[in-house]
Parts: sequence; structure tokens; C-alpha cells
Amino acid sequence: MSNLPIAPSAGDAVTWRSVFIGTIGVTVISAVTPYNDYVINNSFITGNFFPPALVLGLLVLVGLNALLHAFVPRRALTGAETGVITAMLLVTCCVPGQGLMRGLVPLPVAMFQLGSINDTIWKAFTSLGLPSWLFAVEDLSTGKTSPVVTEFYARTPDDGSIPWGAWVVPLAGWGVFVACLWAALVTLATLLRQQWSVNERLPFPLAQLGTLLVEPPAPGRAVNRLLSNKHFWIATGAVFVLQGLVAMHVYQPENFPDLKFTFDLNKVLSEEPWRYLGGEVKRSTLYFSLVGIMYFIQSRVGFSLWAIFMIEQFILVSIRTTGDDVPQPAWDDQHLGACVVFLLGTLWIGRRHWYTVVRQAIGLERPASGQPNYATRARVLVAAALGMVVWLIVVGVTPWFAVVIVVFILAIHVIIARIVAETGLPFMRVMANLTTATSNFSPSLLTGRDVFFAGFASYAGPIASRESLLVHAQHGLQIAAPNNDSPSHRRRVVAAMAWALTVAFVVSAAASLWCYYSYSLPLNRGASVMENNYGAIDQPRQYIADPFTNHAKGQYPPKAHNAALHVTTGGTITAVLQFGALRYAAWPLAPVAYLVSHTWYIKLAWWSILVGWTLKVLVLRFGGASLFQTLKPAFVGLIVGEALATGFWLLIAMVMAWTGQDYQSIQFLPQ
Repeated sequence: MSNLPIAPSAGDAVTWRSVFIGTIGVTVISAVTPYNDYVINNSFITGNFFPPALVLGLLVLVGLNALLHAFVPRRALTGAETGVITAMLLVTCCVPGQGLMRGLVPLPVAMFQLGSINDTIWKAFTSLGLPSWLFAVEDLSTGKTSPVVTEFYARTPDDGSIPWGAWVVPLAGWGVFVACLWAALVTLATLLRQQWSVNERLPFPLAQLGTLLVEPPAPGRAVNRLLSNKHFWIATGAVFVLQGLVAMHVYQPENFPDLKFTFDLNKVLSEEPWRYLGGEVKRSTLYFSLVGIMYFIQSRVGFSLWAIFMIEQFILVSIRTTGDDVPQPAWDDQHLGACVVFLLGTLWIGRRHWYTVVRQAIGLERPASGQPNYATRARVLVAAALGMVVWLIVVGVTPWFAVVIVVFILAIHVIIARIVAETGLPFMRVMANLTTATSNFSPSLLTGRDVFFAGFASYAGPIASRESLLVHAQHGLQIAAPNNDSPSHRRRVVAAMAWALTVAFVVSAAASLWCYYSYSLPLNRGASVMENNYGAIDQPRQYIADPFTNHAKGQYPPKAHNAALHVTTGGTITAVLQFGALRYAAWPLAPVAYLVSHTWYIKLAWWSILVGWTLKVLVLRFGGASLFQTLKPAFVGLIVGEALATGFWLLIAMVMAWTGQDYQSIQFLPQ
């Protein structure tokens, strides 16, 4: 089975049918996600780079198209049309959850809620003099008691109504910045495609998976090669049944076995020196989706992902046996240094491409016949970046720091896009944030507004990188046109994605507000904190309120480690790994693995990565390329089976919640 089937002609891709069907999918995902994530409290259906919402949507799409192929083949969707629909669904998945709305919707009210709890935060906030149109209250000075705020955090009374009108201006105001950011990221996706996909031939494992799912069937067939493969259905069914048994044990422990996909070695590794191993090493869960995805990435990268993580754990053991430790802020600084050097290395590898882009943008070079023309795209990128800078200056950010914020946000998205293009890791985000960097300098360097919007930069950069639009747009383009990058086709696909983003912004904002004002707690039994407590309380406190409060005091809390030393350490290790990988073909460790080794996500994923890598190595060792190709559908089935199980138990939870029954939140995927 080939990875990337030949694309149909561009002319039949962006049709009224593909846009209409895509819009229906966009609306459903945008409306359901906030309710699923926060009210039902299920597994996040858009919370990764190959989200269950996409997989379920594609299965429905392919199933309906199979009926058309069987009974009215002339009316069936073409492969190009399903590719466009896939691209629309993909970019939608960055909007209703962590990619935007989880943090953006609470932002116009969060400072008032935090100020009502902490007077220090309130005094620091009111001293900033921020524009009133950023917030959902009429009077900032009395915002703490506004029903718009209090009912957001404690639901609207039964005889009240949701204050929709109060949200139009702030969401539109923040939306201007978001629109410029989205324009920049989608444009970057088109600019990076030539360098990463063609020049460097990065594997884009998740795009391979998406392409296999939407590949058109052969003439005379109703389903494509993947969906007609028995290995695919065996693996899909096995995972669906196994996860179903796990869920049934939660509901009826006396009738169903307690299947364990988690190992726990805490008791075994309780003696010196192994007791110093991190808890995430001694106890870990197997995720079938990650096992499946590891089959599609390069073996060296798969090895590096778990090996570097384990090397760090053994180094930590040796440090802890001496009575010392490496605090999390020190790891954060190492990660920051690694990100800087990794980005510089990425730019260095593509220096010829970027040289061409710049020369075309300023009119010093024209593309040769048959070569891409980057001039318009580069100018759109610059205009979008300038739009973000101007917006930040309007709200009071110092001009030079506004540039820093924009460069930081775009850099974070480029880094996560490179990580996913190389590794295919569906659960990952860049952990570096701007407040970590600015806290290493004197508070006098920045104004209070600078610090406030540096926190917002973490919303738009590192936090949003969990569901980055740049990643989704890149993969959408890969799937919609794997072998077609003609300007007309690209413009039409980008226009379809822009329409999807617009619909998703409106629908997901409305759905999120409805959830906040309609429910004070998640519906699952035993829930004790408000829905989306992280996005509505913890996130604005950590990234915005605490930094500008410390700035108002004139000093940042002292660090227990040497920040400069750890930033330099992270950068140096990354530089050595990059040099080795570029200089020596047999170099065993990929630099991208060190970059992600500091993240919370790799702590959850390392065991699944090791299992997936081992299976792939064994298949290649004993079965060669032939067996590897034969088993590809089975490993796709592992991913689809887990997505199907997630969707099925999501529906069960929703039905039980709607009928007033107690239900359990069944989560098969990392949150």
C-alpha cells in the first residue's frame, strides 16, 4: 500500500459539495467540542494533531461515500473533494479547544474573577489601564460584581438569560489579533511546504495516515484499499473491544474484567537507587494510537524519543542519590535554550529556501519556469505579522516588545510544526513561554502592559501549540494535494480553510459561552471544580495575573537554579545533536527528541513509543519491507479503533447525561 496516492485533478477539489459538507462537519465539531470537553468531561476530541473528531468525521464521510460509489457512482465524491473536506476539518480542530477558545473565551472575564479572590491581583490589574473593549464588562472598576462575570463562573439563573451582547465587542477585538495570526500561520504553511516536504522530504507521518483514510477507491469498488483490508478491521475491532471492556469495568466492575494497559513498578523499584526514578517511569499507560503512529516514523527518530528520555532519567537518578535534584524551572530553561537552537538549526537547513523567498518578496528575483513563486505569500506573511504588531501597540504594548511577542509566537508554531513533521507525535506542545524568558531580566525593562500581553503570548504560542493551526494547515495541504501545489489549487484550498476557520470561530465561541453560562460544574459524578477550571482560572493566573502582579511589586521571585547555565546547557546539547545528525549519516540520536524530552507529554508517551518502535524494528528485521507494507493497515487500525472507542463512549456519556443518569468520564487518550 503506497503512502501517498496520486491526487485527482485540481479542478474538482473545491466544489460546492466539498465546501458544503465540510461546513457541516466544521459546525458539528465546533459545537460539540466545548460540551464534550468541559460539561461531559470526556477525552478531548480535538486535543491532538490526529484528533478523534477528525477520524470519526472521516469514517462517516468515507462510509457515506462508499454508499454513493456502490449505488450512484457518478455522484460519489472525488478523492480531491474528500481531501478538501479533510483540510477543513483539520483546521477546525485548532479552534474550539486548547488551540484557541479554551483560553480566549475566559480571558475577557478572568481578571475580574481573580481580582475578586485576590486583592493584590485586582490592584495590579486596575493600574494597567487596559482598553475597556478587551473585556466583557461595561465598567472595569466594578467588573468584579458584574453578572457577566459572576454568572460565567457560577451559571446563569434559570430565570435569566445569557448576556450574548456583552461578548460581541471583546471577542471581535481579540479576534482581530487572532485573524492576523491565523493569516500568518496559514501563509507559513504554504511557504514551509516546499522546503520541508519537497527539499528535505520530512515524513509527515500524520499526513500519511490521513491520506490512507481518504484515498479514493479503485474503479468499480465502494471502499478504498485501507477500508477493504482485513488487517485494518481486525486491529480496529480488537482495540474497540478491549477499550470497551475497560469502560464496562468502570461501570460494572463486578461483571467485567479489570483489563490493565498500565504497568506499575513502584513497589518493585522502591530500593536504592531506583526509588529515585521519576513516577512516570515506574508507572505508565499504553496508548494504542501512539503505538500505531510510531510505525510510520523513521526508526532513528522513534529510538531517540524514548532513549533520550530514559538517558535523562538515569542522569536524574545519579543526581538525586547525592541529595540534589533538578527543579522543573531548570528543565523549563533548558527547554527554552533547546528551542532557540533548534529553531536556528531549522532555519540554517532551509537557508537557501528562505534566501529565495526574501529575494522574491523584495523583487530581486523572479522564479524560473516551473518553480514556485513566493512573492505574494511572503508579503501576506509580513502584512499579517505587522497587523499583530500594530494591534499590540494599540492596546498599549511597547513597540519593540510588540515585535518580540509576534516573533516569539510565530517561532513557537514553527518549532511545533517541525516536531510533528519529523515525529508524528499527536500529543505535544512547546513548553517554552515568554514569561520564563522575561523573568530572567529586571522588571524595569518592561511595562505592566508588556507583561500582561507577554502572558497572552503564551496563550497564542506555547499553549495553542498543542493544537497549532500551522500544523493542521500543513497536514491539510499535504492531504488535499499531495502531488499538486499549483497556485490556483493552493489558493482555493486555503480559501476553504479560511472559511472553515471563520465558521469555527463563531460557532465554538457561542458554544463555549453557552456551556459556561448553563453549567457551573461538569455533569459527571463527583465533579468538584468548575468546568474548564484550567482555562478559566489556573491558566490566566499562571501566565498573566501572577507575572504582572510580580512586576507591579518590582521584583520577580528568586530562582533556585542558575537560569543562564540551564538555558546554555539546553542550547549546547541541541547544537551538538544537530551537528552530529547533519554531519554523520550513522548518528543515532535525533535532536528533536531532546527538545521534547522535557515535556509532560513525553512522560505519558514514552512507553507507547518504545512498544511501537520495537514492533516496527521486529517487523523490518524478520519480515522485511514486504511484511512492513502488509501490516501498515493493522497499525492504522490501532489508531482508528481507539478513536472509535472514544467516540462511542462519548455518545454513551452524552445520552446518560441528557437522561439524568450518573455516568463516568471514560478517557482513553492523554489529556
